[in-house]
Amino acid sequence: MYKWRDTCNEEMETFLGILIAMGMSHLPKMRLYWSKKPLYRNDLIRNAMKRERFEQLIKCLHFNNNEEEPENRLSKIQPLLDLLIAKFKGTLIPSENIVIDESMIPWRGRLILRQYLPGKSHNYVCLRPTHINLKIYAGKRDSPGMSGIGLGHQVVLELIDGLLHEGRTLYVDNFYTSVPLAEDLLGKKTYVCGTLRRNPKEVCAKNIKKGEILAKENEKGVKVIKWQDKRPVIMINTNLSIKDNLVSSVSKKRKTVDPEPLSSNPASAAGISSHNDCN
Repeated sequence: MYKWRDTCNEEMETFLGILIAMGMSHLPKMRLYWSKKPLYRNDLIRNAMKRERFEQLIKCLHFNNNEEEPENRLSKIQPLLDLLIAKFKGTLIPSENIVIDESMIPWRGRLILRQYLPGKSHNYVCLRPTHINLKIYAGKRDSPGMSGIGLGHQVVLELIDGLLHEGRTLYVDNFYTSVPLAEDLLGKKTYVCGTLRRNPKEVCAKNIKKGEILAKENEKGVKVIKWQDKRPVIMINTNLSIKDNLVSSVSKKRKTVDPEPLSSNPASAAGISSHNDCN
């Protein structure tokens, strides 16, 4: 075994730089970055640190004290997560429009954190919401539900904590949206715009022709919009400045006509889905 020696700040900075470089240039196996074969070798990484030393550091890397009683399933990396979130919030100033989306990691191994999502290309995934704040799903045991609300509703409230009552518009996909969430945020002076999964039957049951729009608004100011494309698209919106009419937009060098809640949605750049079937 490679003989251990104490590390230092400079070496750890090099170690983190190698991890970033690996993320920018993916190879099937970690050892291939030090390969002598021209197809795989990465001279930047090879010259920065020996492979044996890198493997030794990554094997012994800790962010928490193993002797302490774990508070949750993420205890080993919780100090790192807390540090990153604090840096994000201290560095980034959120704009008027905020996006919440999940990032999924395909995984078929044995892991308590994974979820089964039959509607996704990779059925078994680990979820990790992104942007200025983040929350890693660690199973039901470490995600105690708030009274009377669903998990998606709870996640949204946790991620935008400290950003409410300031007139922002929150763009979310149908993994999180619901009419109760929109009503709750509207009472906190925060607007919601996005696609909807669980749809009011009076909107979904109404048949409309392709290209037509149907909208209904409840007494609390939550508007549910149905647009007929190749299949029905259901949207929810509480921002009065975003109308429920059709506007021209350009996508992949092709002009299209979309509902304004979709065409004005900055979430499209973040990979949020824009289509959803009626249930």
